Amino acid sequence: MSEALVSTDPTPNKLPAATSTKPSLLARIIDAAIEITAIVVWAYIIVQVFVFDLDRIVRSYLPSSCAWVVDFKFVFVLIIAAGLGCLIRRIWKPLTYVIFYPVIVLFWKIPFLALKQRSWALAIAFINAVASFFGSIRSNLIIPAVLFAAGSIILFGNSTALISLSTAALLALLLLAYGRRLISIFKTPRVFQIYQKVASWVPKIRTSSCSLDEDIRGLPYEQLSAEQAQKWRQNLVTSLLLSRVCLFAARKLRSYSKSGYAKISSVFICAFLIALTVVIFGLINLGLYKIEPTSYRSTGRPNSLTFFHYSLNRMIFNPISELEPVGALPKLAYDAEALFALFLVAIFVSLLLSARPERQTQDLNETIEKLEAESAAVDLAITVEYRFDTVDTAVAALEKIQSGTTSLIQTLSGNL
Repeated sequence: MSEALVSTDPTPNKLPAATSTKPSLLARIIDAAIEITAIVVWAYIIVQVFVFDLDRIVRSYLPSSCAWVVDFKFVFVLIIAAGLGCLIRRIWKPLTYVIFYPVIVLFWKIPFLALKQRSWALAIAFINAVASFFGSIRSNLIIPAVLFAAGSIILFGNSTALISLSTAALLALLLLAYGRRLISIFKTPRVFQIYQKVASWVPKIRTSSCSLDEDIRGLPYEQLSAEQAQKWRQNLVTSLLLSRVCLFAARKLRSYSKSGYAKISSVFICAFLIALTVVIFGLINLGLYKIEPTSYRSTGRPNSLTFFHYSLNRMIFNPISELEPVGALPKLAYDAEALFALFLVAIFVSLLLSARPERQTQDLNETIEKLEAESAAVDLAITVEYRFDTVDTAVAALEKIQSGTTSLIQTLSGNL
């Protein structure tokens, strides 16, 4: 069958080269203005919601007779948007871009940048980061919710009971974050569990796609009816795609395993824990100061930034003269932050050098070996079921029967 189907002089179709026009200077200025607008809008939203009240600061610099401008800012935004809609055609495109800017950055700009670098290891690292975030989205929402709620009470509240409850909640949140990261050292990462689950589906797909029906098995392709020939081609295309996808995924995962991108997540985990520890202990010390100001010795009246500066220096075991603990609870918090700093060093060493990399490498190797074995099994099934000498012969035969159906297969094969 293979000799009858393989073309002796395949001539690829030549397509005209695509022409690209460089955008005009005005178009580039408009695109830059839209990009800057999106960044400014979302920076304002994030700072306003999660950091501090920008409106209050702006209102403090305005004359009292103009303070109403801040309260009606959304009305002015709507008026400006309506005016631009009258002047600019298709205003909905830039508005949609600004509204969905975080989603566009996360799911378009960053993946496009990764692919532009022609590095599949970097692309896999990005996929792992996104999958890890959405795999633990519940905890990723709980942590900032508790942090911002308790932090707002401490920063802007005056109730001793609520401030005490908030400091306890922040300490519990920090213990939870450290506990989750410690447990993750000894667990298979969620994204690798997804890889293993996908790899476990391949044998079922291979069984259903590679086997030909009894009535067409062994028959020459020229003797098949139109319906049988279509079924034969579909099964062969599916089998070849399955083989190439498995081998492609295995090779790229192996490249990722050997690259240094696998350690980036560990660095980010430790950076996140450092920032979280500094912020939480800064808020805890501020709360303790609000409950009992005499429990701290200071050179002047400390503001909120003084406590974060105090917390950051405590993480590196550097005391500051502006603020010193005197009471029992502030001293306990002082020592507790030092213990968390030492614990963080142990977590960092474990994540970067010890248990986690070994576990990740082992899990990845198991998935890679399974994908490579499935690719070889599919190749064997193709040669047996369709009576080809090699898989390359099957690809050439399929190209002769139906030109263009193997473009994806050839692309995957060329990137192995």
